Amino acid sequence: MTFKKIYGIILGAVVAGLTSCSSELSSEGNATVNPNQTARRALTIAVGDGGTRSVVSLETNGNKWENGDLFGAANMTTPGNLEKLTAKGSGASTKLEGNIDCANGDKIGVFFPYKLSTGHDQKLVEISMNNGIVSTNGSPAEYKQNGTIENLKYFDYSFGSTNVQVGADGSAKATGSVNMKKQYAVLGLKFTVTKNSTTTDITENVKKVTMSNVADEAVFKMVTGTLENKSELGTINIETSNLNRIYVAVFPDNNFSPKFNVETNDNKTYTVSISGKKVEAAAYYPITVEVKEYIPNPPYVEVEGVKWGKYNLQYTPGKKTDGWEDGYHLAANPWDYFYPDNNMPKINGSVDPDAIKFDRFRWGDISKAHNYANANREHYSKSTTGISEKILDSNSEFGDLAYYASKHNWRLPTMDDFKKLMANTTQYAGYIDVGGHRVYGSLFIPDGVAHGYAVPNGVSVQRNASGVITNKGQLKESNKGGMKLSESQLYAFTKERINEGIFFPAAGTIGAYNDGDPELIYPGKRGIYWTADPHLRTDNKKDTQAYSFVFGMLGSQYSLSTVGNPTAGNDFPPRTDMYSIRPIYIGN
Repeated sequence: MTFKKIYGIILGAVVAGLTSCSSELSSEGNATVNPNQTARRALTIAVGDGGTRSVVSLETNGNKWENGDLFGAANMTTPGNLEKLTAKGSGASTKLEGNIDCANGDKIGVFFPYKLSTGHDQKLVEISMNNGIVSTNGSPAEYKQNGTIENLKYFDYSFGSTNVQVGADGSAKATGSVNMKKQYAVLGLKFTVTKNSTTTDITENVKKVTMSNVADEAVFKMVTGTLENKSELGTINIETSNLNRIYVAVFPDNNFSPKFNVETNDNKTYTVSISGKKVEAAAYYPITVEVKEYIPNPPYVEVEGVKWGKYNLQYTPGKKTDGWEDGYHLAANPWDYFYPDNNMPKINGSVDPDAIKFDRFRWGDISKAHNYANANREHYSKSTTGISEKILDSNSEFGDLAYYASKHNWRLPTMDDFKKLMANTTQYAGYIDVGGHRVYGSLFIPDGVAHGYAVPNGVSVQRNASGVITNKGQLKESNKGGMKLSESQLYAFTKERINEGIFFPAAGTIGAYNDGDPELIYPGKRGIYWTADPHLRTDNKKDTQAYSFVFGMLGSQYSLSTVGNPTAGNDFPPRTDMYSIRPIYIGN
């Protein structure tokens, strides 16, 4: 349901132009009217302490009724027109006065604020949590939520009912007493952020809160006293500043499941979703919401429906990262890898190999994947089928390490995934200088330049009028084993260029285990990445190899990326070797 964004107008300045139709009977000047007959009568209703405006069990006294506040009234026993009642006096107690068609004992519903909406029954009151339209000293005004307690009075939707009393003589007057119950709840919000095990309250730095997946509009049905037609997938916007708690009016909900989007004065954005909370009318909920910083650029690049991660999988002992098993995380930058100086810690009796950070892993190993002690060399999976998205045993000893470490949000790529990547991107080979180290690598960008080809530095792709590449001889076809580039044909990548696509750093490998003097092979020059697919030999060692994605600088030539190609070398290496993992995102 979508309402017009003009929610009608409170009957104030234009009241003289609108009149109500009265019944044929009138007690005015006629003392013989039966009190049990419906007649036009002057109505006076006392509103007691329970009716103070915007009291929702806050730790403050709230706001009091103001002289001239306008209330709507409807006969719930014999429905007629929507009538107007005016507050006489101010403070915690007041009297409401007006006229209504009623009989003795009729149930009268009273709603604050009084407002008319065009196009339908006036007893159906349109209300909004983004646009508070109420009467201030008898004049209509519109307000937005700003997070302050004082602002809540402009969103004060209250209802109560009373059975009116008419004198036995059929008096021209009817009286009653009502306690008004709030038809909304109030959240008292604080926002915190936890980083490196330290929690910080950021509430006073918040400038805007957006709550989505909530009801922002509804209709209050006067003749039944019920809130109906809530727009469940709406959004409430609150612009605020310098508050140590942010107060927000919301509709009651048995399954309150908002998503918070929080913007701060330092131009950062934080977000979190909560679900399944019960929020009752006339209640106050002081809540501390822990939010997470929203990084606008996702940690992946999508190519033909596959979300390729931008960063390698890493393990750092003691590190805790949301969404990951302890120790596991993604690298901070696309070109990052551990031990570029090849100064790996030696393993001896005083060094726990599980307490050493590492980012090359054995194939199909989970429980000891990052442990490069020589004693664990043979700890790998002997699966003869693909392991992507699989945990192969109940104790999580073997399987897809990326899938396990990310709590099922990432997975190992298959050989077919690598082939599709190369077929649907342009490949650029080159290097980036980081901290005095030249890191070689392959960069894949879905830029439409020459998908399925590697473009050497200095070559411009040429096309004819039909868009067909005419200088393919100057390009290199992707995934062709043995295709090489000279040093002069490599690109000097900038960080900005790398962030346009998917960069695989040549992080080196570990094949020869040596506890006393461990050493990487070609760090910064050669890259080998595991696929999830086993290579099945025809001899009795069919479960000892797996396919890998291979590229890198050997000598003065750069071997272009390839997978599943036996001419590339190291295409199906021993599962005992430790290679990089570039995961694919499969989460929400």
